[in-house]
Amino acid sequence: MGVRVKKTWLLTMSLLILAACSQSVRSSEGIIFTTDGMQTTATAFLPGAPIEPVSTRGVSPDEIVEITLTEEQIPDSLLETISLGVSQSVPVYIKNRLMLGNYITKAAEVEQGDVFLAQTDQCEQPVEVVYALVAPFPTVRDAVSLGDLMAVWEQRQNSLFTNQPLLMTTETKAIFDTKWGKAHADAVEVVAQDDLLDIAWERRQYAIVPFHELSGRWKVIDIDGLTVLDAKVTNDSYPMTTYFCLTGSADILEQVKTEDYFIGLPPTNRDVEHMTSIVMTGVTALVRATAHKMEVNGIYYPGEKIAPWLLEADFTHISNEVAFAESCPYPDPFQQDLRFCSRPDYIDLLAWLDIDIIELTGNHIQDWSREDFLDTLDMYDEYDMAYYGGGANLEEAKQPLLIEHNANKFAFIGCNAVGPLNAWATDYSSGNANCGDYGWLRTKVQELSSEGYLVIVTLQHNEYYAMRISGPQLLDFNPLAQAGAVIVSGSQAHYPHPFGFEDDSFIHYGLGNLFFDQMDAYITPGIQRLFIDRHIFYDGRYISTQVLTAYLEDFAQPRPMTDEERQLFLEEAFRASGW
Repeated sequence: MGVRVKKTWLLTMSLLILAACSQSVRSSEGIIFTTDGMQTTATAFLPGAPIEPVSTRGVSPDEIVEITLTEEQIPDSLLETISLGVSQSVPVYIKNRLMLGNYITKAAEVEQGDVFLAQTDQCEQPVEVVYALVAPFPTVRDAVSLGDLMAVWEQRQNSLFTNQPLLMTTETKAIFDTKWGKAHADAVEVVAQDDLLDIAWERRQYAIVPFHELSGRWKVIDIDGLTVLDAKVTNDSYPMTTYFCLTGSADILEQVKTEDYFIGLPPTNRDVEHMTSIVMTGVTALVRATAHKMEVNGIYYPGEKIAPWLLEADFTHISNEVAFAESCPYPDPFQQDLRFCSRPDYIDLLAWLDIDIIELTGNHIQDWSREDFLDTLDMYDEYDMAYYGGGANLEEAKQPLLIEHNANKFAFIGCNAVGPLNAWATDYSSGNANCGDYGWLRTKVQELSSEGYLVIVTLQHNEYYAMRISGPQLLDFNPLAQAGAVIVSGSQAHYPHPFGFEDDSFIHYGLGNLFFDQMDAYITPGIQRLFIDRHIFYDGRYISTQVLTAYLEDFAQPRPMTDEERQLFLEEAFRASGW
């Protein structure tokens, strides 16, 4: 392909050759001239760009010889620029990431230019910019249909969001006015980006935001059963994906692929190769009635109804509080003492659920013996299950578990604040990390955060059988978030506890049981309920948490809650969180 050269220079060169050689000349991309059939040599000299002599021996008068100048042969001052027009609907995400060659200039008028960037999908590789329907985190609603959302947009009905307009920035409104048609005047309220989250929380309003601006304080609402938080959902299948393309003549679009005329568009703002999902759970103790049910109904019985939740994550965490022991007796569902062990084949449940990360901060990890705990660590190694919060000695117990996945770096670290003494590791004996005064933990969190890790802290803390946040929890959990942890999660709770935020860090003071047999609802109403948290990370940031809710049945088997159960459970938890 030729190079765009200033027309004034081409004219000068044409005249020069005509005067020197008396030849007919025409110019396009380079120099084209004819000969009279005589043996001649044409030589053209251009300051800073010599053209090698070209022999024309034996060329008939009607033949054409073409000299094509390469870009290196033409002085920079002689290259012609291409102007780029950018539509007003193009988002800042794209504008700030454009890569322009040396000879691309911005058009003086927005709607003018040799090439134009606009909101359309009419090109081979459009830039995909994905948006999400969101609401404040303490929102019960999980999903809407696209039809209902469009009805709000057009004001054919306005009760979907409690008669409140959708919040969005001026930029987002312009994009969706183009995508869906101009919004009804009462359907949208335009606010500044810096105020969007605060206004939404204050008024409990829904909003539309770009995917790359998600944060944990937003709850992402599913649309037609699809969520941008699921890596299996493609951008082109999601109803809130918008597209932007370069338009112009075929020649110019081809030329802007060259180095000096290059117009580089950014990648999508939602690349699933930069996304990581981590599922976190509460207490697991495969003992007593739960173990008995496993013996009767099969090893996999406890996980059968929630397996998809655990299997779909990139990483799944379980706080397994009890060691496996060869000498562990057949389980007694009516066992009264609290000295626990699990039979070795029960680890097959964790393997079947593809558990990746084992937390070892539990109170009962060395109930049977230290030797059995050490054997359990070997079993985790054999099954390729990484662990943290405990180890063969104190140094190992305090070590963070470091994981890298899809452009995200994670550090898991945890400790036991309550004992008992025989559960804690020492310099010379196994066990879990003692939280102590938390000084060492806060320092480590700060260090890991400064190194670019997304730090996840889990604590074996005091147990409370009520939906509330205790004073000691506030004193111990929140400073860890202030130190840089993006997630602080309580693994101690047999009873589910509320949530909190510290800036953009998410705190869950206790998730409740996962696999444990506590069903004494008459003594402790609500103890059968439990949370499972699905945290989403993108490109080195924590962006969202999906709260899954389940109900324990048959002393062993949690099942997903019904819609009514979930609504009542979330409303109670949000009230207890102070929201």
